[in-house]
Amino acid sequence: MSRWSRDTESVRLEMAEIRGEHGDDADLIEHLARRWGMEGSA
Repeated sequence: MSRWSRDTESVRLEMAEIRGEHGDDADLIEHLARRWGMEGSA
């Protein structure tokens, strides 16, 4: 449960960061999909 909280917080921060760069949810989703695809889920 604590791991989920940390991941959620880091994703929230990353989303804000990427939105600032791109200003577009489509770019945000694509970026996160790439990132999660590379990391996988353990």
